[in-house]
Amino acid sequence: MADPKERKAYVAKLVDLLAVSIEADPLGQFVRTRQSVRRPQPRINLPQAPLAQSAPVAPNTRIRLANQSELFVEHEAGAPVARFFAGGAYWHIRPEFAAAFQRMSAAQSASVQDLAATIADKTLIPMFHSTLDAFSGAGLLFKENE
Repeated sequence: MADPKERKAYVAKLVDLLAVSIEADPLGQFVRTRQSVRRPQPRINLPQAPLAQSAPVAPNTRIRLANQSELFVEHEAGAPVARFFAGGAYWHIRPEFAAAFQRMSAAQSASVQDLAATIADKTLIPMFHSTLDAFSGAGLLFKENE
């Protein structure tokens, strides 16, 4: 680093690396990942909560995240599954469900019908409902019946 030409070459290489990394939106990915591990304050609606969690989802059932503020869903193009980290583990979902899961939040619930509207292949809706039921049973989601 004593030679000014070497310093300039080093800085030029750093600038090139930064330019390449900006194209991939690393800051956005960092923010989404950071937000996805924030723990919300628990909201439990006793005495109805245990009954609501065991009931199957319906279009008017409202869903919110139980363990995190939001989810960061990872999916590589062409991969058969997408995944997210929650509750200390990676969970796998169909790629078609990624948009619905990314809309979920701990701060505000969303109806199953609104979440399902993000799924293009409507034949997958029953599987989506089953996935929500399974994740609710695992404690990742809260069901709120209207």
